[in-house]
Amino acid sequence: MSSGQLVGWGEEPGALELAQAEVLFLLAGSLRNSWPDLYKATRYFNGTWVQYINGIAEVFRKDIAAVSSRADVVFLWSQFEKTLLVQKSPKEVRALLDQVGQEIGDRLGNGGDPLLDLAERNVRACTAVRGLLKSFGVEQTILLPVPVLLIPDAHRGQSPLAWTMPGRTEIRWALQREPRAFWAALAVQSVLEHEYLSHLAPKSHLLSPSVREEWLMAVLLLDVQRRSNADHRLLWYLRYRLGGIGELTMLRLPDAASTMSSYEPYSKVYRRFNRELLSLPADPGAAARADEILELLDTSPPEVWGRLLGGSWDGSIAGFPQEFS
Repeated sequence: MSSGQLVGWGEEPGALELAQAEVLFLLAGSLRNSWPDLYKATRYFNGTWVQYINGIAEVFRKDIAAVSSRADVVFLWSQFEKTLLVQKSPKEVRALLDQVGQEIGDRLGNGGDPLLDLAERNVRACTAVRGLLKSFGVEQTILLPVPVLLIPDAHRGQSPLAWTMPGRTEIRWALQREPRAFWAALAVQSVLEHEYLSHLAPKSHLLSPSVREEWLMAVLLLDVQRRSNADHRLLWYLRYRLGGIGELTMLRLPDAASTMSSYEPYSKVYRRFNRELLSLPADPGAAARADEILELLDTSPPEVWGRLLGGSWDGSIAGFPQEFS
């Protein structure tokens, strides 16, 4: 275990594997500090911010196999700078990219642990989720940061980027060479927040993927947007376009969550419902009831949401009105 005992390896890495992991997080970490400014500068250029991230991710995919030391991060960045997209960038965007290149050089010159950024983002992710739990009034043993274990990609990009095994207090991160690996590394704090909120915070191990991967993911997206619209767009793209975090089956749940959280008359229902979901005991009946509520929210039109949220429902799972079942 390294980086303050919060980042380690599933098995002892070889020199090349270690170098490639260091390059991935050096590259993403250097861009992250300039990411909000880059997003603001390019978001009106017909989604150009996506093209920039895709451009870096594609360079990472093509050239990561040639990386033999952390110093090769300079080569990867220079390859991106040679692309036509960068060469034709507006002056303000080019200045931001030059800033990223300078930060890469500074980080490399400092000679510290390139995975320290991952450890720091892990702590921030846990802290952010603790704040969200507090806002819902969740009473539980305090949520603490768990180690992130870097795992070789044994499934050639087909496995999740990050996952938490049932009953284990650790988060596993697959070291993939696919473009989405760079997207995930850039959005690393939000991806780790998902693991804490959906897999480590709930008390019940019986919660379904509908709860963990869809409803609680929608809840997280709203909280990330409250803190940073740039990070929200990055996580949204990773979630909905790249399939980075689970499969979607309930496409209207994000709208339902937004409606519940956005209007003060409904916000008490929203807070209590989330508090109960996260505090549920390992009761199959309660877990099934939660799924029924989510299915109704997903299949009902907004006018039904209004009658439900503005009616007799107080947000409790057991107290969900029978007439809506």
